[in-house]
Amino acid sequence: MPYVGQKPADIISTAVDTVTGTFSGDIDASTVNATGDTAAGDNAAIGFTSAEGLILTGQGSTSDITVKNDADATVFTVPTGTDDILFPDNAKILMGAGSDLTLSSDGSNGTITSNGNFTLDVVSDIILDADTRNIKLQDGGTDWGRFTRDTTTSPTAFVIDAPSNNVAIKFKGNDGGAAITALHLDMSADGHATFKNGVTLTDGNLVVASGHGINFAATGDGAGTDTSELFSDYEEGTFTPVLKDATTGNAAGSSAASGRYTKIGRVVNFSFAVSVNSLSGMTAGNSLRLTGLPYTVNNDTAGGGEPHAQILSFINNLDSADYAGSIVLRPDNNQTSCEFKYTAAGAVTSQGATSLLVQDIASNTYLTGAATYETT
Repeated sequence: MPYVGQKPADIISTAVDTVTGTFSGDIDASTVNATGDTAAGDNAAIGFTSAEGLILTGQGSTSDITVKNDADATVFTVPTGTDDILFPDNAKILMGAGSDLTLSSDGSNGTITSNGNFTLDVVSDIILDADTRNIKLQDGGTDWGRFTRDTTTSPTAFVIDAPSNNVAIKFKGNDGGAAITALHLDMSADGHATFKNGVTLTDGNLVVASGHGINFAATGDGAGTDTSELFSDYEEGTFTPVLKDATTGNAAGSSAASGRYTKIGRVVNFSFAVSVNSLSGMTAGNSLRLTGLPYTVNNDTAGGGEPHAQILSFINNLDSADYAGSIVLRPDNNQTSCEFKYTAAGAVTSQGATSLLVQDIASNTYLTGAATYETT
């Protein structure tokens, strides 16, 4: 025992440097009561003020304050000259009596875990800033959803991604107290979209890829044998009608010629007008044809090769009077032309069986009409 037999004054003079006020031994007391503030130059000081309470001030080359546990391992430090608190790798900040919330870092990645709900309640915005452009949603470490930014396109794109195999994306809501799925994107069916109740376009057009259309398979069928319930095409346009003495023969001259058409599915409706001003070069005894149709007539036959016969609405200056009925147009199979036909006068067994010839019209004939046919 170093101080046995010594007087109290001798003990104090041995253990305490009264000049510097430093201790050379241990402090054996229940409390140490500091009554003054510390200063910036203090190497290791304990202080107190009524406003700040307990003050610890230090000054080291890497840390100003270091807190260690009974194993002499660092719990946390205050890096020199900063107001930061630095925890070592894999240390945890535990919150709650049951450590309900944990904050930690392994040196590369930070983790916040909670035994219950985790609430972010802020006055302003919540900002998620990921330099890799990926925000991942996981369950048990497995990705089930991502928000990403696609920088391979110009402009860039915001991507909602369900990365797991065949995982659908659903947009759900509440309609008058009833839960509904407004939109279902089925990834097992190449992204097939199912809307709960219609789609309204406030601007722009509905664009369908070539070969596709609107499928009416859900509707009832007629008594016949249906071959398709897909509405796959609609088109409007113009064409230039030309009168010829064969499908690829010599053409009549014209001072004006115009044609318009509408295509719905495979059905083509067209109208035309031609004002003839010359028959030069045409063979008089050949059948007269209207050529230049916008689509090829199909190759199906009905009633002796006349799939669709339509009435010519007006024709003048005919050179022949041998007409018992209206002149009609008969589309030529597998061609882009129609033949002019009529019913001959007298006793006949067939309507529209006689061809209108080049010689039956004049060099100043005007024709106008309309017809319908099916394309291939």
